Amino acid sequence: MNKTELIKAISNDTGHAISDVRDILNSFVGTLSNVLSPDESIGIQGFGTFKVEHIPERTSRNRRNGEVENYPAKNLVKFNAGKALRDAVNKRS
Repeated sequence: MNKTELIKAISNDTGHAISDVRDILNSFVGTLSNVLSPDESIGIQGFGTFKVEHIPERTSRNRRNGEVENYPAKNLVKFNAGKALRDAVNKRS
């Protein structure tokens, strides 16, 4: 499912206009982007937790040519599903 399909599904489920659902979803994603930092996480009861994990700079050897490559430090966004979401997904399997 892509973003457009998600918006249509939510619109059909709630009866709200597609444009309203799109605005709300865009606001949600924008808020996540603005709030998440290595010091801050966002937890939604029954859904899950978004948090930032810092990956330090590292070096690694390229297996093809044997050269040592440097990889810069970066931050990754991690999502841990909540129990209610895990249970719902496992129930459908």
